[in-house]
Amino acid sequence: MASRSSSVNTYTVKEYEGHIGVFYNNESTPYQEIDVEVASLPQADQVLLKDGIRVNDVDRLNSIIEDYES
Repeated sequence: MASRSSSVNTYTVKEYEGHIGVFYNNESTPYQEIDVEVASLPQADQVLLKDGIRVNDVDRLNSIIEDYES
C-alpha cells in the first residue's frame, strides 16, 4: 500500500483570465489568484506563464509568487 506522504503535489503558476493563477495538481480552477496583470510583465515572464511554471515545493511556489507580487 502506497504511503500518502510519497505522493507528489504539483503546483502550476500560469496565466488565468489575464492575471496569475496558482493551480493545485491538475485542477482547472485556481485555488489562488494573484492580482498581477500578465500583460504588464516582461515578455519572457509572459511566455513562462503562458506555458505554466510547475513546482513541487511550497517554498519555491511562495518564492515565485513573491517575485511576481513585488
